[in-house]
Amino acid sequence: MKIDSKKLKNSIDSIEIDTHWFRRVFHTFAASFLIYYYIPDNFLLRFIIPSAIVLIIFIFELLRLHKKIDKNYFYGLKIYETNRPASYLYFGVAAYILLILFPQQIAIPCILCGCFTDPIIGEIRNLFGKNISYIIAFF
Repeated sequence: MKIDSKKLKNSIDSIEIDTHWFRRVFHTFAASFLIYYYIPDNFLLRFIIPSAIVLIIFIFELLRLHKKIDKNYFYGLKIYETNRPASYLYFGVAAYILLILFPQQIAIPCILCGCFTDPIIGEIRNLFGKNISYIIAFF
């Protein structure tokens, strides 16, 4: 079977991923922060690895905000995030604080709620409006 590389490239280039769904899926991938609990119980490892990840996020975000890295490399940014810190930075810092300062029984549900509840409430808001989504969010 011969593959037409030009046709394949054109079909790949024609694939468009809606930023709305990209952001929803990206939210759920944040549950991977829970891998933290598989790091051996060595204080240095449990502190250095998450700190390094958050530091890398900060550096990339600073470079993006100071226009050293083109914003086009950061797919899925909302328009209002162009000149201010993006939501992934806030989520990363929040997850870091939860993992470092709080016990598992608090950190895991908080991170999972951010990963799954926020996108679900966003979809409910799109379907039924803000008022209904606020009511449902409390339950």
